[in-house]
Amino acid sequence: HLRARHSRELLRVVREQIGTMSKLTPAQQQQQQMELFAQKQMFDLFNKLTIRCFDACVNDFTGREVLSKEKACSENCIAKYFAASDRVGQHFGEHFMRLNNAGA
Repeated sequence: HLRARHSRELLRVVREQIGTMSKLTPAQQQQQQMELFAQKQMFDLFNKLTIRCFDACVNDFTGREVLSKEKACSENCIAKYFAASDRVGQHFGEHFMRLNNAGA
């Protein structure tokens, strides 16, 4: 249900922004498209992270409350995901710097 709700919200936002695009200059349209792409990427990241951490951490469905171990697991899962993303970003940044320095 969560994925469907976020997909509907993304479609609503896209339709709103597409409706206003025809009134924009080509440069503004390009900027708008880049913003839409960034929003979609954020929605996709949120959905993937939610599914991954839920599947990894939540496995007791006997009660309505989130157990403390499930909450801790989810928080650790999210923190590890962002730490890994930062590390990959740093690696790519260093790699591109080396390429630029080698080509200079």
